[in-house]
Amino acid sequence: MTELSGVIPPSTTPFDDQGEIQFDAAARQIDWLIRQGANGVAVGGSTGEGHTLLAEEGRDLVAAAIEAASGRVPIIAGSICDSTREAARRGKMVAELEQFRSNLGKSRRIPVQRRMLEVR
Repeated sequence: MTELSGVIPPSTTPFDDQGEIQFDAAARQIDWLIRQGANGVAVGGSTGEGHTLLAEEGRDLVAAAIEAASGRVPIIAGSICDSTREAARRGKMVAELEQFRSNLGKSRRIPVQRRMLEVR
């Protein structure tokens, strides 16, 4: 597992006038943050409007970030929701994408263990 260190900024989530995520703009932002020296990027957290995203949107945003990062830095997937079950469900969705580090419910202080994400 990748050790996290250095500067890991949160990214914002760009939306169009209809409220749809602009994945191309999100990818450009991830690339820019990395080129500026970020050691990782957090997506879909509180700064990234994570609490307003549907689970599928959050998953797709993380996928776009992973693709944009191209293995240069770790991507931390935010999951802001008040339900432990929903946080675990979202974590499972992201876990199926690729290697990841997940920030599941950190702002709510809900301890999440790897075994909670096991798909049964």
